[in-house]
Amino acid sequence: MGRILDFANPIRLTESDLIKIKQEAYLRNTGNRADGIIDQRVMDDSIGIDMIGSACEYAIVKNYNCKWTGSFPARTEFVENKRKVVAGNPEALMDTSIGEVRGTYHFKRGGLIIHEKDRDEWPFILVQQENFNTYHAIGWCYGYEAKLDEWWNDRLLKKPSYLVPQESTRPMNTLPIKET
Repeated sequence: MGRILDFANPIRLTESDLIKIKQEAYLRNTGNRADGIIDQRVMDDSIGIDMIGSACEYAIVKNYNCKWTGSFPARTEFVENKRKVVAGNPEALMDTSIGEVRGTYHFKRGGLIIHEKDRDEWPFILVQQENFNTYHAIGWCYGYEAKLDEWWNDRLLKKPSYLVPQESTRPMNTLPIKET
């Protein structure tokens, strides 16, 4: 694909947005620890990955006016009814109603991480955090498009995964967005 990236249209979050994001990150962090989910520390900070994830998801929700299905109260409800939800509507488990969001704070070099178990048919959206208030929707791809041998990475990431370069993602204006 090898496209040139456009950083001219950032997504800006307000102080009010950041309050929602901090609340979400705290709920995720405490809920995940209570559920025994392993802490993926970012820069030696337990809540760091939850802050980045929540903020990147919220940036997509705000910019594309879609539903935030990955918020902790919604996710808790889905986990409790997981068998029913997955059987009837697996997309309900995505972070947003338009795709699964993956964030990076590595400006201009962070890639889209796709795990082996990630669903092939889901769109995965890469969001880059420039600072606490500024985000960039870099691009997207389907899970199956990311699972190429050339993008397999078992050295740089905490767990082996596919790492799609930013410039190899599809432009955001090609993401199929369903009415919510």
